[in-house]
Parts: sequence; C-alpha cells; structure tokens
Amino acid sequence: MVKLTKLTLQSFKSFKNKTNLLIGDGVTCIAGSNGSGKSNILDAFSFVLGRNSAKALRADRMEDLIYKSERGSAENAKIILELDNKDRTIQLEEDLITVERKVNQQGQSTFRLNNKIETRQRILDLLIEARIAPDGLNIVAQGDVTRVLEMNPTERRAIIDDLAGLAEFDDKKKKSETELQKVDEILREQHLLLREREKIFQNISEEKRKVEIYNDLNEKIKRIKFSISKTKLDESSEKSNIINEKVKEFKEKLTKMDEEIRETDTKVDEEENKIKDLTKDIFKGSEEVKIIEEQEKLKGEIIKTENNIDSNNREKERLEKYITQVEEIEKPKAVKFLLKKDGILGTVEQVINCDSKYKPAIDIALGSTKDNLIVNSFDKIEFYIKYLKENKIGRARFLPIDKIGRPVINTPSGKGVIDIALNLVKFDEKFRKVVEYALGSTLVVDTLENAKPFLNSYRISTLDGSIIEKSGSVFGGYKEKGFNLSEMKEEIKTLGEENKKLKQDFDELNKELEEVILKRQEASNEYAGIGEDAKEKEYALKKIREQRRKLYERKLRLQSQLSDENIKIARLDVEIKNYQQDLSELEIFDEIEEGTINELKDRLSSYSHEISKLGLLNMKSVEEFDKYRTEYEDLKEKVEKIIEEKYSILKVIDELESRRKGKFMQLFDGVNEEFKEIYSKFTDGEGYLILEEAENIYSGLLIKARPQGKRLLGIDSLSGGEKTMTAIAFLLAIQRCKPSCFVLLDEIDAALDKENTKKIIEVVKEFSKEQQFIIITHNEVTISQSNQVYGIVSENGVSSIVGIKINRK
Repeated sequence: MVKLTKLTLQSFKSFKNKTNLLIGDGVTCIAGSNGSGKSNILDAFSFVLGRNSAKALRADRMEDLIYKSERGSAENAKIILELDNKDRTIQLEEDLITVERKVNQQGQSTFRLNNKIETRQRILDLLIEARIAPDGLNIVAQGDVTRVLEMNPTERRAIIDDLAGLAEFDDKKKKSETELQKVDEILREQHLLLREREKIFQNISEEKRKVEIYNDLNEKIKRIKFSISKTKLDESSEKSNIINEKVKEFKEKLTKMDEEIRETDTKVDEEENKIKDLTKDIFKGSEEVKIIEEQEKLKGEIIKTENNIDSNNREKERLEKYITQVEEIEKPKAVKFLLKKDGILGTVEQVINCDSKYKPAIDIALGSTKDNLIVNSFDKIEFYIKYLKENKIGRARFLPIDKIGRPVINTPSGKGVIDIALNLVKFDEKFRKVVEYALGSTLVVDTLENAKPFLNSYRISTLDGSIIEKSGSVFGGYKEKGFNLSEMKEEIKTLGEENKKLKQDFDELNKELEEVILKRQEASNEYAGIGEDAKEKEYALKKIREQRRKLYERKLRLQSQLSDENIKIARLDVEIKNYQQDLSELEIFDEIEEGTINELKDRLSSYSHEISKLGLLNMKSVEEFDKYRTEYEDLKEKVEKIIEEKYSILKVIDELESRRKGKFMQLFDGVNEEFKEIYSKFTDGEGYLILEEAENIYSGLLIKARPQGKRLLGIDSLSGGEKTMTAIAFLLAIQRCKPSCFVLLDEIDAALDKENTKKIIEVVKEFSKEQQFIIITHNEVTISQSNQVYGIVSENGVSSIVGIKINRK
C-alpha cells in the first residue's frame, strides 16, 4: 500500500516559512493549543490532493490561502506531498512520488507531478488508484462527526452509495430510463400513425375509384387532343401542299411569261430594224436618216428604262409588303403591339445590319435579344409594362438607352478569330450602348475547332451559327431555313439604287431625245414623212410595245399573287410548327378519333365536365392502396420491435437494479459487521445498521445502538458522548471496508472524556498496523498513545512545528 512520507507547507495560511512534516508508520499526532494552526494541516492535505472549494478549505477565496500579514503577502502558497510508491499501487514507475500544488494571488492553481506540470484531473486519476481523494471519508474534519449525527437517514445511506461506487449503476440506469422514455414516446407516435393509416384506408378505396375514372377520362382527353392537333396539322399540311402546287404553277407561268416578254423584245428589235432599214432606203444619203435612227433608238431606250423603273418599283412594293407580313408573323405579340407606340425606337434586330457571311454568327449571338425593344429612357418602361398587363398581351424586354450598358471585350489574337460581334455590324451611333449590350461581349470565330483556346474566357459564336457560352455550354446544329428577310432588304436597297441610276439615265435620254427632235426639225429633207410603209411599221411596233407592256403588267400581277401565296405558306408553316410543337408535348397514338374537329371538341368538353364533377383527387391513392398493406405490416413489425426493445431496456434496468442492490448490500453488510465490532469495542454494548425499509436500498440508513446496560435506541436518543462514539464507530467502519492508505482525523476526541478517548485510540492503534493515521488533537490521552508527536505553535500569527519526535513501539 502507498505510504505518506512528508508534507511540506510554504506560505500556506498561517505557515509563513517552509515547514516539513514527516509522516511515519502508525499514528502521527499533531498537537497544539487552540488557534495555533493545527487544522491548517488538514486543509493543506485537502488542498494538495485537489480540493477546489475555498469554503471547504475554510477560506472565502482561493487566494486567501496565501499567507498574509501587516507587512504584506507572499506571492503564492505551495504544498508538496511525498508518497512512497514502492509497491506500484499508483501506476507510475517511480518509488517516490511528489504531488505539488501552488496558488497565486489571482486564485489560479498549478499542479506538478514529480516536478512536471500536470493537470488536476490527471493527478486525481492517479491518486484514486490508491483510494486517495480530496473529499474522501478518510479525511474527517472538525464538525464531520457532528454532520454524521445530523444527517437524515437518506443522506446517511448516500455515504454507502458513494463508497460502493453506485454512481456508475445510477448513470447506466438513468441512460436506460432515458432510452426507455424515448422508446415509449416512439411507441406512442407509432400507435398514432397506425390509427391514422386505418383512417386513410377507409377513404382510399373511394379515392382510388375516382382516380381510375379520372385516368380513363384523361386517356380519352389525351387521345382527343392528339386527334385534334393531328387533324389540324394534316389539314394545314394539305393546304400548304395545295398552295405550294399553286406557287409552282405561278412560277411556271412567270417563266413562260418571261419567255414571251423576251420574244416580244426580240420582235420589237426586229420591227425597229425593219423601220431603220426602210428609213435608210427612203432617205438614203440624207442627214435626216441618221437623226431619225438616233431618235428611234433613244425612244426605245427611254421606253425600256421607264419599264425597268416601273418594274423595280413594283418589285420593291412586293418585297416590302412581304417583309411586313412575315415580320408580323414571326414577332412576339407584345413586341408587335408596342412597336406601334410612341417612344419605342424599334427592336435590336431592326437597328443593325451586317454582311450576309456574318449573319448566322450575329443571329445566334443575338438570340432572343433581337426582339428586345429599345427606348430612350428608363422612366417610360413602367408605362409600357402596365399597358401589356392591362391588355393581357404578353411580356417584353426593354433596353433603355440612358441606363443600359455592358463592358466591351477586347479582341484576342488567335487562329480563326474574326472580331467581336459588335465590330461586324452597322448601326446608327445613337444605338451604340444597346448594340454594345447585345454584341459587345461575344467573340466571333470561324469554327468550333478554332474556338477551343478561348473556352470559358469568352462567349463565342461561329460562322455556321453555333454559340459557346462562357460557362462552356454549346448550342448548335441544323437550323430550318426560314425567311431570309435580310436578303430581301438588301434586294430592296439594290433596287432603289438601281432605280436612282435608271432615273438619271431616263432624264439624260429624254434630254438627248429633245436635242435630236430639234435637230430633225432643223434639218432639211425632201420628204415630209417616211412613207406609208414606214408608218405601218411604226404602228406595228407600237402594237408590239403595247403587247409587251400588258405582258409585263400581267407578270407583275402574277408576282403579287405569288407573294400572297407565299405569305399564306408562311402563315401555314407557323401553324404547322405550332401543331408539331403541340404534338411533341402530347402523348402519341397510333390512330386518331373519328369525327370533325368540332365533334372532337364537343367530346373533349364533355369529358372535361365529367372530370370536374369528380372533385379533388388524390393521385397517389392507387399507389397507396397497393402499398398500404405492406406499410401496415412494416409498421406493425416496427411496433413489435419497439415493444421488444422496451422489454430489453426494462430487463437491463432490472439487471442493473439487481447488481446495484447486490453491490450495495455487500458493502452495507460489511460496514454493518465492522460497525458492530468497533461499537462493541467502544462501549461493550451492541450496535448495528438497518435500512428504514428492509429490502428497499433507496430507503434511509438507521443507526441503532444499545450502550452497555441500556435498551436499544436510535442515534437521536443517545447522549452527546454516546452519539459521538457511535458516529466515530460508523466512520471507522466505513474505513475498514474501503480502506485508504491513510486516515486524517481532526479533533474527533474534543468532546470525549479520557475513558472514551482511550477506547478510541486503542482501536485506532490496532487499525494503524494497516493504515497510517494522522490525528490532530490536544487530548493528552491521544498524544500519549501516538507513535510520532508534533507540536504546532504560533508566534505573531506564524505557525511552525516544534518539539521532538516521539517514537514508540
């Protein structure tokens, strides 16, 4: 067993100077007058063993443990306890163990183990191996005996609980009871859930029936919707085919008409040549012949120029009408409506133009931005949005010139890089911010392959119409050929420029003709005209020219009709796309329902009405109906497992309770036997311990005593001395059952007479063969029976150990 060898005090309470207390085998007695500082020795033991309560150390604060005087205070207080560990009771490979604790003026403590800083808990864990603890029952301070007497039975029984280490069982039981509480809660929840499932099952059959009716009707509705869309698609496709045939016929007629016009032009040339030849014959050698030839030539050129101008104007009108109608078809409804409003400057698509080779790249770069509406000011946007909402027209995106903006990227160098899209389009400078927003952050590269080095750094469009977002996503593929409005616009522009030149030519030709006519009038000739033959030829030429004019007018009418038919085809193409889109979102059936579209719509309305009568539907009911049985069985099995778990926990609690009771009763019986023996030695009487309820280990502990010559009494009925003897017997009995390496007793004999003190010291001396006893006392009987005696004296408030060491064997 571990032995205490020395206690060193320095600046601790009244011990100002470094003071050593050697502790030997047997009984070590510490004597001294009242107020000399004897009890400070007990506080020193409690302090160094790790007690943290200042009040338990008889101080207000931990820093109050430091020696203080009128001259000042020490910096810290220090206690060192040396222990003999040769038998290795404490699990350290050291024969001598020193435990040191120091407290500073801030009340902070530091612990050392063999001169090395260590944690309090580490030291407590090591000492407990030798059954040494700061609050152990082996340290009995002044008043502890009285407290045992004043304890109620339950508090007294708790001493046995602590000594038996029942806290471990209590913790496990508490955890099990907590688990049991959780299991009971879960069980209640599962029972509630089970009842809820039963209610669901009562309604689920009806809900399932409604859903099945709904599914049947819905299947019919899907088939009818498919049939309506398919029929409309077929009808529109058929109309489109018929109109395409018509267009084909018109084109064939136009081709034939062009041939007739060419033939007529040939006839005109032939008649003009005949007139020319006739004129040569009549006016051979005359100056007027040349003038007439020139005059007729100019007339022919003027008529041709005039016809070309008229033809171009008609073609321009046709193309402009076609563009207007196509734009009307393609533009979103909201955009079409707002374009008519004041303050709308147009769409992004309308304000830019580009070379045809860049058009696929620009179109894909614009995306839906092409239909964004441009406005001068942000303030006007609220009015337009309100207009769209009130009229339920749709939604549109607006680009206010005064607010819109986006950084423009720099053009990097690299293979296949063309430029940023912004630099590849033409636009009015007042729209620069808008175009920068739409195209300023897109790089145009010729191919996807050459775009690879710029991935994730730029938004890239390619000449074939693919777009690579900065995130890395790519959009591309085949695009159906739509209406190439830009080519038509370019053609209108070309026709306008051509007409401008033709007008100049027309004016110059008329001017030349006037000059020629004047020359002819001035010229002298022998004849007044060109003769009857010439007049007939001129009349024939006039008829052919009139025939050509009518042919041309017929051609223009045919072209206009062709444009109208193309518009119809365009509208039908949009309808067909819409129907194809509808079909792509519908379930496909092998056959369509019979009946006209109106008949199908009537049936659709009837089925929809039947569905509305079904009311709210639980669409999961069919699935829930099939799985309910499984859920119920699973739930039932789960409840059974929870019940099993509950019984298992109850079994664990019973086992813990049984083991707890066994351990308690084992120690209780041991303490009882020791108490009987010690009490008998103290009083020659009879004493024993019982529980308030015999089999209830949670009931209070009663001490029964029968001093010699008296009847059996409870401890409360004994005299003062008898109570003290009984309490000391109880404390020593506990020590005998759970012995520590030492026992420290502080003035337990203060209230006893010499006879009783002698009986106690005799028992203590007997026990000291196995344990070290340190007794603080001023009782002469105790001092005389001790193995070592130290005197504590106080001088000017400073305690010290004086006297001699007395050895007895």
